[in-house]
Amino acid sequence: MREEIAEFLAHLGTERVFSPKTIVAYAFDLAKFSEFLDREIGGSWQWSDVNPYTIRSFLQFLVDKGNAPITRGRKLATIKSFFGFLLSDGRLKVNPAAQVRMPKAQQKEPTYLSEKEYKRLLRVVQKNATEYFRARDIAIVTMLLGMGLRLSEIVELDVGSVNFDDGTIKVTRKGNHERILPANDDVMISLNRYLKTREGVKAQEPLFLSKRNKRICNASVWHLVRKYMRQAQIEKDKLSPHTLRHTFATMLLKQGESLLTIKELLSHRNIRTTERFKKILGTKQPPNRAIRDLNKALVTRLRRKFPKEKIPDLIIGYSKEEDGYKSLIPIVDESILDTLGKEEDGPTKEFFNSVRIIKRGGK
Repeated sequence: MREEIAEFLAHLGTERVFSPKTIVAYAFDLAKFSEFLDREIGGSWQWSDVNPYTIRSFLQFLVDKGNAPITRGRKLATIKSFFGFLLSDGRLKVNPAAQVRMPKAQQKEPTYLSEKEYKRLLRVVQKNATEYFRARDIAIVTMLLGMGLRLSEIVELDVGSVNFDDGTIKVTRKGNHERILPANDDVMISLNRYLKTREGVKAQEPLFLSKRNKRICNASVWHLVRKYMRQAQIEKDKLSPHTLRHTFATMLLKQGESLLTIKELLSHRNIRTTERFKKILGTKQPPNRAIRDLNKALVTRLRRKFPKEKIPDLIIGYSKEEDGYKSLIPIVDESILDTLGKEEDGPTKEFFNSVRIIKRGGK
């Protein structure tokens, strides 16, 4: 049985180019499943002895152990992939996991920092970091906030990954896929200041170094981010570098960026993962596409109703509030919009009523 697992893990590394950490997770899941089969079936069992009921029993075993739906889902995904490999290799005639449904995981609202909190965090890093690590730590936190990178992605960066000429950074994402991502001015400035503290730096060297002048590890970044967040008196259910990744996505969404763009920047495989961030704004902010469609419809109607008036192409826009949330505002004479708002036909009356509720701070 171990031989098939070893071949499957080798397939993940060579054919599917999974990262070493992902392969370790797959190996762990299959080891736990094998241990369960030793107890459940016993004797010299074969993979062909496994059926859907066996797999469902394993999932119930995980429930009894207190495993969360997302954990059970990951283990089931591993099992499905493994049996799919055996099926494609001709070692099985049917995939026993194919008809087993994934556990339904409740999507929680992502934990993120408000504008005041992340600004306070940056001030704390500037104030509390030791002189030797100040430039490095500011660059790390600024990059996590300004690019939404995963912990493993920022640790694996090399000096040569940064292109100061065009303001981009080459990032190795999940599945060993390389992406060139845009970086804002704050990120590039903090990186430039940090690299000036290192003499004779070479492109192939790690971007972020530990106190032993080796590539900084995941645990070190995790602990330093949590340390600064606590010093900044940020109280959240979870404090980790991933909180800053969520903050990056939330900032983009509040600025009116589309979910598809955010999905690409975060390298989410499924748009449903990105859609979790919609819960943060609720109904306060419609998507960009809805705004464009509404503008087009209103411009057409206004030009018909007021042929002598010069109606601009854009008549609904965003206004930045103090808390960083952008609400809808009219950017033409409001009396013209009131005329449309009094119409009984079409969606305009309902829309402008909702806009006025939003502007008053309602839901």
